[in-house]
Amino acid sequence: MVVMTKQQPSVLAFLQRCLTRHLSDYQVKKQADELELKMYLIQHGFPAEMIEHATADEIYVMVEVAHRQDKRELERGQIATAGGLGIAFGSK
Repeated sequence: MVVMTKQQPSVLAFLQRCLTRHLSDYQVKKQADELELKMYLIQHGFPAEMIEHATADEIYVMVEVAHRQDKRELERGQIATAGGLGIAFGSK
C-alpha cells in the first residue's frame, strides 16, 4: 500500500516538467552556445553583470582577452613541461 504524502505531488510535477520538452533541438543548441560563452567569460574573471549588459562588440573584446589568457597559459605549460623533461633527462 502506497501512502500519499504532500511531497509526492510535487515530485510528480517535477518529473512531468523534466520529461516534457518545449524546445526544438536548434533552440537547445542556441541556448547552450549562449550559456557556454557566458560561462567561458565568467571563468576568465569577467563579472556576470558586465557580460549581461555588454554589446556584441564588447563581448568580442572580452572573448579576445580570454583567448589571449588561454594562449599564455598554454605557453607557460609548454615551457614548464620542456624544462621538466630537460631536468628528467639530465640536461641541467
